[in-house]
Amino acid sequence: MEVSLARATDRSTAPSTTLKGRGLGLKWVPWQNETGWSLGARLDVGHTRVRDPATPVRLTHREYALTGLATYRFANEQVLHLNAGRKSTKVDGARNNAATWAVGYELPLAQRLQFTSEVFGERHSRPDKAVGLRYEVADGLKVSAAVGRGNGRTFSQLGMAWEF
Repeated sequence: MEVSLARATDRSTAPSTTLKGRGLGLKWVPWQNETGWSLGARLDVGHTRVRDPATPVRLTHREYALTGLATYRFANEQVLHLNAGRKSTKVDGARNNAATWAVGYELPLAQRLQFTSEVFGERHSRPDKAVGLRYEVADGLKVSAAVGRGNGRTFSQLGMAWEF
């Protein structure tokens, strides 16, 4: 289970536009293996409010996504992730559906430290690319940081995961 909170500021406008979001993700991986394939699914629900001080309009953006997850764990502890799914976005009554995909790779650098890389996107857009690090603080508790670029923007993320 994942709970997310996000805040973004678009400084290309004056005054700046702000976005505040929240979301819930549920991930279930019933077929898990130490080496070889693991398979599962993920459901995400999100809500974002856009506030543009230059106009009185307040936009609300809702998103639902269902993703199939496939992970291959190599004997040398490297990991390959393949994801495919579909998302539905609704902005002020207009609905848009799109296919989504992602390919990720994890390379162990130390016993609890991994280098991560990911390429992901959706139909009708160019892919985003990100690299980062993930550190396992304790069994099942991980923290991560990544930076990326894609679709004319630069982004970063900080995260924490507790797997049980």
